Amino acid sequence: MNKIFTLKVDHSQIIDDIPNIHKVNLEDYQDLSQVLASEKHSFSDVIIARANILQLQNFDFVANDLNIPIFSQKTIEITQIDKVDEVILIPLFLVDDTYLKPFTREVVLSGKLEVNEKFYSLKFTKQLGFCNRELSTFKKLRSKPNELGILKKPVLNVPDLGFPEIFRIKESISFLFVTEKVKNIIELNGLKGFVFEEVETTSQTPT
Repeated sequence: MNKIFTLKVDHSQIIDDIPNIHKVNLEDYQDLSQVLASEKHSFSDVIIARANILQLQNFDFVANDLNIPIFSQKTIEITQIDKVDEVILIPLFLVDDTYLKPFTREVVLSGKLEVNEKFYSLKFTKQLGFCNRELSTFKKLRSKPNELGILKKPVLNVPDLGFPEIFRIKESISFLFVTEKVKNIIELNGLKGFVFEEVETTSQTPT
């Protein structure tokens, strides 16, 4: 059986509490994590942010305050996770955070300002129904006692055709899942910044 893992960022890469990629302004992209993770929203733009350009050279899965997964171009090319159905590649335009002069979005997109374009996020156009609600652990909310609550420990049903290489599920958009194949490719190629946690899977059909 192909193992499944949650994919998380290695936060040890953060220096002085400032993530390697961060917002230009505090109010930027307030709901971007929801937009990119959920099938309810569309997004076909580029993302503009600041970055520690020198530090970026050391990591392929990057800590950021946009609360989204950000992959290096090398990771995308090696794993080909952007080829998975229901996934759209979203480019980032990263301005060196040592550049202190004011700039606008129009200036960045015009090419008049030097930017790093070697990092990407992913837009998921569908959340999949692999979660076994009976075996998974949820934390009930007092404000919504008749709903499942917050997913704490997912247990996934193994689909007949196997898992896609990367996916999200309907019960929680905060979890990002990858297959053992993707994990092995990342580790064999020495890509940095990734933390994997194995997820329990079952062939049991919910009653």
